[in-house]
Amino acid sequence: MKDEIFYPSSFLLATNISSSETTRCDNSTHWYSLAKNTTYFALKHGYQKLPLPIFLIRLTLLLIYRCLLRILRLKFTHNLPFSLLGQYIQESILGVCHGWEAGIKLHNFKEKKWISGSDLTLS
Repeated sequence: MKDEIFYPSSFLLATNISSSETTRCDNSTHWYSLAKNTTYFALKHGYQKLPLPIFLIRLTLLLIYRCLLRILRLKFTHNLPFSLLGQYIQESILGVCHGWEAGIKLHNFKEKKWISGSDLTLS
């Protein structure tokens, strides 16, 4: 059985991929972890320090440098087939999705933590 990527339903809707076309993915690959951790730590440490458009541009450039260019370099250094490179890119996209979800959950939790009962009085 060939392992392929399992996408979250929101990604499937945005890209018009049906869930029957996808199968389970091993989420412990190098590219998945690299993209997930890069996205999560960027959200954790830079989300509130920069304006959102600048933050997204810097995150995109960082992900291109850390993932995409390294994957493309494998084609030239190890002569890997394009199908394998495509799989690596899909794993990176899935990692970004999961890292983004985890980072947003972290910020939502931090915002809820600062609300006390006295702040919720009705007038």
